[in-house]
This record gives sequence, structure tokens and C-alpha cells, in this order.
Amino acid sequence: MPPAGWQMTTNSVGWFLTSDGSSAYWEIPTWDSQYACSNDDAAGSGADGSVDYLILPELDLRETDTYNLYFDSFYNQEYGTQVATIEYTYDNGTTWEVLGTLPPSDEWEAFEVSLASVSGLDSDPVMLAFHSDDGGAWSSGWAVDNVSVSNGLIDPPGGYHVYLDGTFVAETDTTFY
Repeated sequence: MPPAGWQMTTNSVGWFLTSDGSSAYWEIPTWDSQYACSNDDAAGSGADGSVDYLILPELDLRETDTYNLYFDSFYNQEYGTQVATIEYTYDNGTTWEVLGTLPPSDEWEAFEVSLASVSGLDSDPVMLAFHSDDGGAWSSGWAVDNVSVSNGLIDPPGGYHVYLDGTFVAETDTTFY
């Protein structure tokens, strides 16, 4: 089951939330929270994991062309046929275009993917997806966590303004006043 508000498509088991998505022949390194995972190995050798899409809710990115997709990923391309791509659609998933392909790694990694080509004043609402594709053969999988879309890294606030009846009273660096 995908996160609330997200969609998932599959011909097999597909994406699911877990704290340990490892299986007999594909081990995901320990992670500090629950994550979304598509595990083709656990589905078995006869499973079709070629259309395992984890789809974010529709996004309106017209504000600026500097949006980025941020996420943590574990994808090691075990068995050689697994492919992990970030894709987008303007037609509610009828057709998908590849925005980027992830390189394999033996550990969790943080990624930042530019969304400049699908954002800005002339853009339409867009849907983004993590596409885990087993290439039509028994393979491994892909795990993702901490997904966000923003036009810059979100830093914690450096301070807060305190207002009383709409009038500025003070500034503080804590959430207490």
C-alpha cells in the first residue's frame, strides 16, 4: 500500500510501505524509518514487476522553474536487469516520459533531481513517479524514502515573529514566548 494520497500500479506485488523490505536474495541496508519498497525478488521468479509505479499526487509547478525532487534511495541493480527511473506524465498516467535514471549503489543515497523541464509558467499540472522495472525477468527492487518536491532545500526557521492583534510585538528563536 502506497503512502496516503499516492497511487501505485503493478502487474504483481508492487510498492508497499515497510520497515524491512529485504527478501531471500535482495537485502536492503538498515534504514532509520519506514520506507516505500518494490521488491521483485520477494514476488518470485514468475512475477511481472515491469510496471511497478509509485505515483505522487498531481503537482502544480507553475510558480517557478527551479523545482527539484528530493529523496533517499536504495537501488543496487542486483541481477543486472532491474532499472530505476523517475518519470512524469501530463495525461494522468496514460503515457510516461523518463526524467532520469538512477545509478546503482550498495547503500542508501540522497538524490536531488531537477524538475526545470516540467515546471515554470508554461507548464501544466504534472504527475511524477518512481518506476521500478524488472526488465521482464526475476530481479531485485528499489526502496525510497523522504520524498519531497520544493524550489529549494527547506531549512528550519531561524526565528519567529510574534504578533498580538495583528501588530508585531517581538522576535524569538524558540517556539515559546
